[in-house]
Amino acid sequence: MIRIRTLLLFILPLLLSQLLYHEVYSFYGTTLINEMYGSQQFLFVDLFAFNDGAGLGNLVFELVGTIVLARKLERSLVVHRTVYDKMQNKYPEFNNLISEMQWNVSNEIIPFGAVFNYQSYHCCRFNPRWESISPKGPVTTVKVAYIQSFKYFESIDLSDIRHLLAVNETLRSIAREGLIPISTLNNFDHKLCVHSRRGDFLHSFEQAPSTQEFTVPAVDFVLRQLKSKARHPLVVMMGDDLYWQRETAKKIKSAETVVLPRSASSTSASIDWQFSEMHCDTVLLTAAASTFGWWTAYVSKGQQVYYNSIYGKQDRFGDHLDPHEFFPNSWTSLELDRSHNEVIGPRLIRS
Repeated sequence: MIRIRTLLLFILPLLLSQLLYHEVYSFYGTTLINEMYGSQQFLFVDLFAFNDGAGLGNLVFELVGTIVLARKLERSLVVHRTVYDKMQNKYPEFNNLISEMQWNVSNEIIPFGAVFNYQSYHCCRFNPRWESISPKGPVTTVKVAYIQSFKYFESIDLSDIRHLLAVNETLRSIAREGLIPISTLNNFDHKLCVHSRRGDFLHSFEQAPSTQEFTVPAVDFVLRQLKSKARHPLVVMMGDDLYWQRETAKKIKSAETVVLPRSASSTSASIDWQFSEMHCDTVLLTAAASTFGWWTAYVSKGQQVYYNSIYGKQDRFGDHLDPHEFFPNSWTSLELDRSHNEVIGPRLIRS
């Protein structure tokens, strides 16, 4: 009995002090939140890709997915200051994306509530638990890693996605007629945009890069599919390796081909996305694991997309990416038949 009393005398003051701290902290924390943001309902997100040196395509997957979640939960989206600064300093042209978020001045100002951890080893799979996030208290915290699946934002219209990724009129003007003269583009009734990715994929242990072996016959295949609707098509080569694109374009004989140049007045990679939205009737992804290429196709004008079904090296990437959850159902997969040096499709992807 004496031991119990002693234990209670020790524990009760501790519990009371913690309770008092919580009540006082909650009151002043809420007061500060109201003064700073004017709302008590927040979705605080911890974005993995921003701390992992990821490229623009990866970052946009995380941002769009969490923006849509915040809208669904009717909460203000709050990010770490480093996320906000990176977007402001490196990608300031994405003003619509940036305006959807607020940055957290200090973790002490916004008290943490329920925490949902969606950090996964797999980059390109949909986590069904995402649908069951239930907000508790003024702040709900979600930790994410990549969330590269269209299923995280398929609930909103394509027009909303395009609005989020829209840039200023100066950059849109470059995309509209500053890369390829509009008079040249108007001479063709269909633009097939061929996205390629070489660079880092050449040295990757997982993602497969673009190759001439696939790209040239794939272009021929797609043009045959478009024959009834495209009497005078133009093939537009897009990607990160201009020399490779030029050399590959020389081997394409089934249509006139042009390489999309880099803008002399802007280094913004977003111009490619704007060009696709304005001009690309069909998109062919020759390195289908490229998230930048993925967004090029997703926002494209014509919404007709073909992609290389071999997106990883020696199946090393297969565990990370579920094609049913990464590629929209309307996209068509293609496969290289090496025995006949031709592309066939659509390829049946096993569930």
